[in-house]
Amino acid sequence: MARAFDDKEREQIRQRLLESGRRYFTAMGLRRSSVELLAGDAGIGKGSFYKFFPNKEALCMELFMLEEKKKEALLELDSSRRPETFFPEALKLIGENELVRALYRHNDWALLLRAIDNDYERMNREGDDAFSRELLLRWGLSDGRSGEDIHRLSVMLTAVLRELFFASLHKEEVGEGYDEAMELLCAGAASRFGAMNEEGAYNA
Repeated sequence: MARAFDDKEREQIRQRLLESGRRYFTAMGLRRSSVELLAGDAGIGKGSFYKFFPNKEALCMELFMLEEKKKEALLELDSSRRPETFFPEALKLIGENELVRALYRHNDWALLLRAIDNDYERMNREGDDAFSRELLLRWGLSDGRSGEDIHRLSVMLTAVLRELFFASLHKEEVGEGYDEAMELLCAGAASRFGAMNEEGAYNA
């Protein structure tokens, strides 16, 4: 029977499980990383694992939520106030997300989606839309535009960010010139959105 842990122990074990999950999911993928392996690496028994997460997929999703918080943190940076400084920061963040690339590399993404709440994709898209709308507001691209125009720009910006993300999943296949190509895509996106603000004024 799994023993009880006090609050301090629970927090320490939870952090160890997150570290183990990130390490093994990245190196081996979701399918090959067993609960027993993850629990053992974190210093607890397999039964105790379920005191923290209902399954390994939930642990993986917790890691994704932490990555989402990093994206939200971009809005706190001064670089988010202009397209030409935002896109390089976004590209850097995308490049640091080894976990997502690993799940695609190991063909585990579909497995994860089948195991999680069906509302996740909807919530993720809603979050992306809110993120894009906040950027448009900061860039002064919401001023004087109709709701329909703002929606169109938000959809376009979300699509650009998703294109950059999915392109990053195929870095190895692209091979030489990948970094330069991604920088070129970012520069083009920054130029396009920057040109939409005819007065060149951005919200402070």
